[in-house]
Amino acid sequence: MYRNLQPLSLNNYPIPKILESFPHHPSSSRAFQKPQLIKIKLSLPLLTRRPSSHKNLSISVIRLTKKKQQNYKRPTDSSPLNCLQNTQNLSIFLKLFVQKPKEISKLAEIVKSLPMQIDYLSKVLYLPKSKENEGKKTLFLDLDETLTHAVKNPNQSQVRIKVNDDVVINVNIRPYAQEFIKNASQDYEIVIFTASYRKYANAILDYLDPLNKYITYRLYREHCYDYNGCFIKDLRILGNRDLKDMILVDNSLVSFALQIENGIPIFPWTMDYNDSKLCVLLDYLCILKSARDVRCVNRNVFGLSKLVIDSLSGNLN
Repeated sequence: MYRNLQPLSLNNYPIPKILESFPHHPSSSRAFQKPQLIKIKLSLPLLTRRPSSHKNLSISVIRLTKKKQQNYKRPTDSSPLNCLQNTQNLSIFLKLFVQKPKEISKLAEIVKSLPMQIDYLSKVLYLPKSKENEGKKTLFLDLDETLTHAVKNPNQSQVRIKVNDDVVINVNIRPYAQEFIKNASQDYEIVIFTASYRKYANAILDYLDPLNKYITYRLYREHCYDYNGCFIKDLRILGNRDLKDMILVDNSLVSFALQIENGIPIFPWTMDYNDSKLCVLLDYLCILKSARDVRCVNRNVFGLSKLVIDSLSGNLN
């Protein structure tokens, strides 16, 4: 059913005229302006039997006013406004794994060899939603090489984090990681889903979110599905959430093997301190939060299902 599906190009969709009148503030400005939210609609195609079917998504666009706010700097290209005005960064984000056939091939082989029945019920958790997160979609975030990166050499690390009395880890934090978690938590229920061990992950997460203010839950290696040494993140583990409202961001495509269209791939990060992929991701999440079914939008934007099918049939270039 995905044979004729092409990844979505936002360049094909006109930008609403309301955006053209918004002022541009150069990145050199130290002032962070107070946002004023304006509702607009973006029409995206859906995969249905009717090729002309579209889904209207209402999104909030930030209009800036001149009011300073200290201790927080955010790049100007990280707002939904600039995302829609200049889609070049988003286009790079969308194509990131199309050019990596080995990643697609590995995912395809795992999908092909997975057993028909997987016992996930033994791992299912029924975690309550707080009042603050009622009505929000659930955003699962990977940890290593998505938000952070651990190194052996302490001279190459930003921070040293104590795991216990005998173990200290050297960690680098991806640019904008803490700001990303803070801002994403306004629209999503944030759940960390890592293949790392509990003590290691908790030490890093306690640094990223020391007051436990933005991250609602933490899932670890023990919650993953271990398939021949590959750790797959089965989102059905949260039994009281709907898959149409669940998103997984991970640098490893293998993590998506059981729910491909719930996945948002992101470039792995190690030491590039000019990286701004999390800002681009936040732009996309601002659009996705209004989707009736996140899988329909991801399917059209990333086309991972089609790439997997093409890989299995030998048509992937």
